[in-house]
Amino acid sequence: MIHRLCRFCSSGSAINAVETIPHAISIIGSSHLNDLVLSTCIIGRFKNISPKAIDMRLFWEHSIATGISAKIIARFLDMLNFEGIFVGDLLHDIGRLIICLNTPEKFSEIFLKAETEEISLLEAEKKILGFSHEKVGEELLRRWQLPKIHQETVGYHHNPVEAPLFDKEAAVVNVANDMSKSMTLGSSGELRSSEYNDKVLGLLGIENKESLLSIIDEVQDEYQAILETFLTTQN
Repeated sequence: MIHRLCRFCSSGSAINAVETIPHAISIIGSSHLNDLVLSTCIIGRFKNISPKAIDMRLFWEHSIATGISAKIIARFLDMLNFEGIFVGDLLHDIGRLIICLNTPEKFSEIFLKAETEEISLLEAEKKILGFSHEKVGEELLRRWQLPKIHQETVGYHHNPVEAPLFDKEAAVVNVANDMSKSMTLGSSGELRSSEYNDKVLGLLGIENKESLLSIIDEVQDEYQAILETFLTTQN
């Protein structure tokens, strides 16, 4: 964990090597430290999922790319709580892992149905289970007593306009999710591509999709710097 923290703080090109915990905390702040610790612990809890079910490396690559994209989008939009948005976005598909662990037969059936009927995994989940990974993830985060903002960004990231309190934050996750897919950074298992939703972009006040291009470049740079911080096997 100490090594991860120091690598995380040293990831920016303008920052010299960080070798001590106090130095690291002084750079990223205590809230970022909480995010790093929580995210690393959660990733570790799912490391034993069979690769036949989910390629966990690709899954977390996609999740990390979405988290980074969301943080940069929120900063681009001058959202006040953009620094705390990373964790909820990193966990946006965690419900899919819970479905895999608890109902592996249904999980396989979902993928088969999505492939044979050429529908999204989200649609296949609803047809087979009667609910989606969004709501499973939201309930998990509620039981973990994580902040409401994280619960809603996970629970409404496919339909942010229905989020009761944090619709814009959920919209950021929605856009970030599509952005990470467009860059093919990892994979959540979804077979179908998706495009930016105009209604969601409107909720965020984004009138021109071209304005997202500059964000993509920034995401690419930060993604490569941070990726191994979370996925390294070193403790």
